[in-house]
Amino acid sequence: MLKDELERILEDVEAKRLAKELEAQEQKTQSQLLREKGLAVIDDVVKPVLAELEDLLKSKGFEVRSSINTSTLAPRASFYLKVPPSMPSISWPPSELHIVASEEAQLTWEIWGPRGKSGMRTGTPRSYRLENFSEEVFKRHVLTFIRAAVDLDE
Repeated sequence: MLKDELERILEDVEAKRLAKELEAQEQKTQSQLLREKGLAVIDDVVKPVLAELEDLLKSKGFEVRSSINTSTLAPRASFYLKVPPSMPSISWPPSELHIVASEEAQLTWEIWGPRGKSGMRTGTPRSYRLENFSEEVFKRHVLTFIRAAVDLDE
């Protein structure tokens, strides 16, 4: 009887250990799949749009740059747009657009102008399921961002 009870205890402990190990492996796999989807969004949607924007805006005299960070669990990209001041003695930081591709594609931004940081009004959501975050959706948000950053009287 003692032997049977000991066997049952050891089997229960082993079953719990295996269940935890399996759960940890599943979580790791889910995180990896989510990261791969985020990388695909950055590579297939965000990078091409930002590259095109940089070329177009630089040709119009704007200071722009973008950065991509894929070394984090949630891949991210940033776009910086510096509007040339109408008076050289006035300066302000570049406006910033940030995209994080995690469970959702999340967009955040800051618009800067001669009066400091301003809010940006938009009627569209700034968070999308990754499978719904298309180039068209991203371009729409980017153009809204650029309008707000360039037209500082709005």
